[in-house]
Amino acid sequence: MPAQPIAQMNIRMSAQLKSAGDKVLAQAGVTPTRIVRALWKKISQGAADLSQVKEVLGIATQSDSSLPSAKSSTDKMDAMRRGRSLFAEGLATWGISESEVAPPEEASDTDRYAEAMVERMKERAVW
Repeated sequence: MPAQPIAQMNIRMSAQLKSAGDKVLAQAGVTPTRIVRALWKKISQGAADLSQVKEVLGIATQSDSSLPSAKSSTDKMDAMRRGRSLFAEGLATWGISESEVAPPEEASDTDRYAEAMVERMKERAVW
């Protein structure tokens, strides 16, 4: 059987959040990669109820009656404001400051590549 092509995913999160999550996963003897692979496998096999996944992640669908129809620019702006408000509410609920989830300063593609490589080496305990 030929080897499956491998895809790479890169995500950004606060260093504090990653460190806290890594500690919990290490105690459980699980790597972040293993967790993501297991989630993708469940979703791809249809074993996970996508509405539950969306609920956990705080993702609403267009069919949700609580969302405006987004037909006009006013509806779109209202939806964006509501989303921002819900996001801020979620952060407050979890005791996370907005500065912890602020997007990183603009970095070049070379910088992003270097960061990804360092993360990869750290995950493999090479760095």
